[in-house]
Amino acid sequence: MKRLAWIGGIATVMASIVSPAYALPSVAVAGAAGTLGLGAQATFELIPWLNVRASAQGFGLSHNLSKDNTEYEGKLHLLSYGAFFDIYPLTRGPRLSLGIFGNHNKVDINANCTTNACTANDITIQGGSDANLGGAIKFSAAAPYAGLGWGNAMAGLPFFFSADIGVLMQGSPKVSLNASGTANVTDQNGTRSSVNLATDSQVQTQVSDEQSNLSSQLHSYRYYPVAMFSLGWRF
Repeated sequence: MKRLAWIGGIATVMASIVSPAYALPSVAVAGAAGTLGLGAQATFELIPWLNVRASAQGFGLSHNLSKDNTEYEGKLHLLSYGAFFDIYPLTRGPRLSLGIFGNHNKVDINANCTTNACTANDITIQGGSDANLGGAIKFSAAAPYAGLGWGNAMAGLPFFFSADIGVLMQGSPKVSLNASGTANVTDQNGTRSSVNLATDSQVQTQVSDEQSNLSSQLHSYRYYPVAMFSLGWRF
């Protein structure tokens, strides 16, 4: 009888471990696509009106840019990951999403000044050997996010669709611009030949001014619009 009681006690403990009260929480996983790129999401319910969602996405795209008659080859690199809370005033209605992203979005820019003229503030660079004007546009490493969404991954059918619109507050763009190689440099006083672009003080001053001009012109891009759609399944 003692052995049966002992076995029964173990069975009771095991049953309590696997009971719904101790079951692992449900998780919803989804593939996502939008202005942040392609990626994946995982959602967990904290309480009936509050979910936590983790997201990671990225993408790459090449596109030429023109600034002051300078043709830049631009390469957009999207990479961000983060977590946010989905707050539901109504369980199945719209939601408010608040969170923060690790933001590695950037744009690499490069202009070949050997065959095409490049303008840097008040000077023109052209010809020579391997003349180049290039750099990068980067943003704050941590970017808060706020937005609205539709669809609750933790309610209704296991298969779900959701949509988000919002803004990533990524800070003012940080522009870096550098000149390298040897070229002819023209300003209001004439043309100088075979100038080392990386060491010439006048060139470096003009490139620095051009960098400041670019930063000012891109100031409005401190807010990045987010539109995202996702399809997934709850387990």
